[in-house]
Amino acid sequence: MPFKLQSILKNDYLDNLIRKIYIDSKNRIWLCGVTKGVQQLIPYELGATDSLAGRSQVPELKTWITYVDNKLTTPVNNIFDMIENIDGTFWVTTQGSGLMKFNPESTNGHFKIIPGNYQSLQGIKKDGNENLWIITASGILQYDTGKNRYKRYDRSHGIPNGVSGHFFENNSHSLSAGFNRGYIVFNPDSMLTNFEMPKVHITRLWVMDQSSDSLLNKDLILPANKNFVKIYLSANCFSFNDQTTFQYQLEGIDDEWRNNSSNPLITYTSLPPGEYTLKFKATNSDGIESETALYQITVVPPFYKTWYFYSLLAILIGFSIYGLYKYRIRQILKLQEVRNKIARDLHDDIGSTLGSIHLYSQVAHSKLKGQSNEDVTSILEKIASGSREIIDKTSDTVWAVKPENDALSDLYYRMESYAASILGVAGITFTINCPDHLLNMNLKMDHRKNLFLIFKESLHNTIKYSECNEVHIAFTRKVHRLQLEISDNGKGIAHSDTRIYNGNGIQNMRNRAEEIGGTFSIQPNMPQGTTITVII
Repeated sequence: MPFKLQSILKNDYLDNLIRKIYIDSKNRIWLCGVTKGVQQLIPYELGATDSLAGRSQVPELKTWITYVDNKLTTPVNNIFDMIENIDGTFWVTTQGSGLMKFNPESTNGHFKIIPGNYQSLQGIKKDGNENLWIITASGILQYDTGKNRYKRYDRSHGIPNGVSGHFFENNSHSLSAGFNRGYIVFNPDSMLTNFEMPKVHITRLWVMDQSSDSLLNKDLILPANKNFVKIYLSANCFSFNDQTTFQYQLEGIDDEWRNNSSNPLITYTSLPPGEYTLKFKATNSDGIESETALYQITVVPPFYKTWYFYSLLAILIGFSIYGLYKYRIRQILKLQEVRNKIARDLHDDIGSTLGSIHLYSQVAHSKLKGQSNEDVTSILEKIASGSREIIDKTSDTVWAVKPENDALSDLYYRMESYAASILGVAGITFTINCPDHLLNMNLKMDHRKNLFLIFKESLHNTIKYSECNEVHIAFTRKVHRLQLEISDNGKGIAHSDTRIYNGNGIQNMRNRAEEIGGTFSIQPNMPQGTTITVII
């Protein structure tokens, strides 16, 4: 038997179908296998009289489990061939994962996958320009390592079907590869480069899946409800036309160029309203790019999203606000007119009538002087007193109703005048204060009326019960509320004096304060006087 099998490993330690044994520039031995990927064989040093077969020890075997990008979830163990780079890394072809770069010195993943459409690769060689030549089931690939670009040679270029295995390089740097009926030979340095610049243009157009080729010669303008567009590109490349690739970018939608590979169809769905520029170009099999072509696409917004609709809406809203404002002004003027009419009627009709009654009672009273009809005299005095009281109350109501008295300053001056007339007769001095910034404050009609009536009632109670000689009246602002405070230096009110606490006067003041949403409080600081506080 001319061949003798001598195993150098115990118990089938290798357990890997070897497709290629490769020795690199550092004389390291690399094994490319089917099941354990790339392995480095590190043999022991032999003495002068030793033989490998006589050693009882086996060589050391270092295995690189080929996981892509250090991700242990994607094993790639079926390695076909490898070749060394000048930087000490290796190009590796795989059966199922395409081309990979192998760096045994890396600490961040030994294998890096090279993107491409070709997954099942076999033998690999380099030419003088550092380009790779790779055998595949569909032909021979040229991979430009500088441009990261594949170029395929197949039957259309004279490559027969069935080329497989490894390359053989002869002394003239030509490469040979076998197939089922022979082998092919070619020189990589003699392959021609396609310097022809492709011309790219649009040949077909669909809108909402309806052919719209008639729109190709002008800018595309679409309504908002027809914003689904498909565009078919074409490039004039007369060699390797099937390897022409297309790139495009729709400004306003795409931040970067999209690589569509060899697919010439561009699709955009649900384009929002706006103006867009479609930029597209083609690249031939040798990386020569065409000039960038442009195509304008405009999606017209619906009427309710146009600037003139917003302008019209703004005008309508403006007119509505203005109309509402004018309506409110008319209502206020109408209310003021009603209030003025009520004030005039009260003054002219009721006031004059009560004045006449008061006058007649005084005349009758004067004519009865000296006569002994005391009952009639008493009745006439009551009529005069009652009519005078009604006249005063009517005057207060007329004052409260008039719109020109809405400012706090009007209430302030009326209170000052009233206090001077009633307290002066009683021999009581008084002060009244209000900050200047509050005088222009407007009050509602019922607020002014109730505040003034509370003020009058408090002064009457002061004169009647307090025995004071000083009264202090003050308006202040408490956060966002108005406060009226009336205090005296009289004897105060005892808590046990139910006659005053339960009297109609205090209860009426409290009711009037609550009627306008305010609060009423009384502090009987015996023997230091009394303080009444109203906050609205």
